[in-house]
Amino acid sequence: MDIKNNSQPTSLDEKDQNWIRIIEEWRRSGMSIAEWIRAYEDEEITYQKFIWARERLFPDEVKRSNFMEKEVTWSTLSMEIPSSSLNVYVNDYRIEVQSGFDQELLQEIVEVLKNVH
Repeated sequence: MDIKNNSQPTSLDEKDQNWIRIIEEWRRSGMSIAEWIRAYEDEEITYQKFIWARERLFPDEVKRSNFMEKEVTWSTLSMEIPSSSLNVYVNDYRIEVQSGFDQELLQEIVEVLKNVH
């Protein structure tokens, strides 16, 4: 059996012919490569070996499938922010910090509370 790769015929050995048979069997299955390999029940066939053989034996097919456009589905997300405050805990104390707080004052308060025993 000969296969054309880059417009030049290549003679295939038994191993390549076996990979072609395996890849064709995967195509007929309709499964993803990973699903098919899990179901195939042959420990010699790994995902990495399959990808390597497919890229080597069917480079044009791999290039086409890598550049196929995929449909994008957008989802709507709505969020409610319950308040514009933040709770800061230092030791056993809770400080509620509102938006627009004085950063220097907060830093001073945190330092004082860290030293309270």
